[in-house]
Amino acid sequence: ELLSKQHGVPPDMTTFLYRTHGLPKATFRDDSFSIGKALRPGRGEGLADIIPHLSLFNSVSPNDLNQGALGNCWLISAFAAVAEFPHLITDLCQPQKLAAS
Repeated sequence: ELLSKQHGVPPDMTTFLYRTHGLPKATFRDDSFSIGKALRPGRGEGLADIIPHLSLFNSVSPNDLNQGALGNCWLISAFAAVAEFPHLITDLCQPQKLAAS
């Protein structure tokens, strides 16, 4: 598609070039193929039926955080510092509970 738009190469020729000249698969996009709506993940349909009292936060505490082996101690410490003021985190996400409907 990119070759088609930038250089006026017909879309079928673009597909041909990718398949025959070994261009990287990561840059190939075949617009004629679609996974379809049936294979896409849902957006929480029926979630309230499974977990009726679902909420985003139960509580916020610096003790909720654990250091792993990712080398991200700077990020964990920043989260812990902000977690000292729970309202800063809970105010970011509104609403925090599922709607009744």
